[in-house]
Amino acid sequence: GNIILTDEGRGLLIDWELVKLMNEGTWQFMSANLLQYPGKIHTLTDDLESFLHILGWMTLRYVP
Repeated sequence: GNIILTDEGRGLLIDWELVKLMNEGTWQFMSANLLQYPGKIHTLTDDLESFLHILGWMTLRYVP
């Protein structure tokens, strides 16, 4: 899925219907395995790694 920020500063997950149709995303937040092996099947481990990348980016970007 994709994550957008609302005007209130809350995160919102969108485009869930496209998750299984494509194996692409914002490369900065993709797991190292998916970047290294583009044809690899997307797993829960990839999602968790992506979440950690996003969490780190949000923390550095928005926490004073």
